[in-house]
Amino acid sequence: MPDIWEVQFKLARRNTLVRNHTYRFPSSCREVHQLSASQSNELLLEQVARGDQEAREYLFSRYMRIVRNLVHLRIDHRVAQRISPSDIVQETMIEVSNRLDDFLQKRPMSFDAWVRRTAYQNLARIRRTHLGTARRDVGREVALSIAGSVIIVNRLELENNDDPSVRLERDELVQQVQHVMMVLTDEDRELILMRTCDGLDNATAAAVLDIDPRLCSKRYSRALLKLRNGLRKHDGEMPI
Repeated sequence: MPDIWEVQFKLARRNTLVRNHTYRFPSSCREVHQLSASQSNELLLEQVARGDQEAREYLFSRYMRIVRNLVHLRIDHRVAQRISPSDIVQETMIEVSNRLDDFLQKRPMSFDAWVRRTAYQNLARIRRTHLGTARRDVGREVALSIAGSVIIVNRLELENNDDPSVRLERDELVQQVQHVMMVLTDEDRELILMRTCDGLDNATAAAVLDIDPRLCSKRYSRALLKLRNGLRKHDGEMPI
């Protein structure tokens, strides 16, 4: 017999309100929009623990959007030819739903970090499956989406807008970021994506990766240095 939340999530994906990001606040949590993301999550989780289905559906619709963005920024286009990003999102949210009661009992980390870790782990598993079992036609390196590269260029201000004579064309710079990110280690790549694209703070990124926050900060700094050094190799002495 299928899990009830699995059925509900399949229905939710077809629901216009959820797709258009206009799902209404649960009546039991009207003040949720006045709180920070972490505070509103805690309020919603309290209601979910009491059996409030409305709060559960709202919380999950919020994180379905977050997971969707996370997946689309990271999925290798070669893997996307084999499995739909929307299927990865649905699979992740079903897993979160099935494990939610256990999470509420143990609370190993924040809900945000826990959902993101679940999504990252699913993506890593899928990447290993498709890149690891078909290396000849898919390749070993992991390509970053164009959207992810554009965000990195914008957030890290890699363009030198004050000196057109040495500035790379934007499209070329985005391609170079893609290439350098592709050859970084999985952890370096994820740290840059988490901090720059996902907007995670150091503590949340550390929780997702299950490492000490101080170590996470140092690794992020080293990952940025590798990215910038890699870009310099592509274009001589690149302006930073």
